[in-house]
Amino acid sequence: MSIVGARASDLQLPSGTPPRAQFGIAFVSDPISGLADGGIVKGNKISATHILDRIELCSSSNTVHVNTINGSAESAIHVDSSCGPVMNNVVSDNTVNDACAGILVGTAAGPNDIDSNAFFNTRHTVMTVDQCTPPLMSVGQTATSSTAQTLRPSAVRP
Repeated sequence: MSIVGARASDLQLPSGTPPRAQFGIAFVSDPISGLADGGIVKGNKISATHILDRIELCSSSNTVHVNTINGSAESAIHVDSSCGPVMNNVVSDNTVNDACAGILVGTAAGPNDIDSNAFFNTRHTVMTVDQCTPPLMSVGQTATSSTAQTLRPSAVRP
C-alpha cells in the first residue's frame, strides 16, 4: 500500500505505522491533478520501501516531523524539485536509519527548513542532488532475497 497526496491540499497522515510498501508516501503537485501543498506526516514509524523514496515532497508547504524511517531504497525524505521549485517545506526531528541519503534535496528546490534530524547507517545525511544511487555491489558480494538460503560458515579445508 502506498499513500499519494496528489491533488490533496492539507492532507494529514496521522501518527501510526503505515504498512510496508513498494513505494512510500508522496505529496505530488502537477498541472493536471492540481496542488498537493500543506500536507503533514507526523509521528509515524515507516519501514522498508523497495523502490525510490520513503517520503516524497514534490509540492510546497508540507511538514515532515517526528517520524522514524527505516530502510529506504534511495532516500528517506526527498524534497523533489522535479515538480518545480518546491519551497517552505519543514523537515525536522526525524530519525532516519539505513538509506542511501537521509534527506535528498533537489537541485532546483527553493528555500526549505531542514533541521535537527538524526541519521544512522546512511551513506549521506543531507544531500543536494536529484538522485542518490546506492553503490554497486562489490565482486565479493552476492544478491540476496527473502527466499535465499542463509550462508553458514564452514571449516576451511586444506
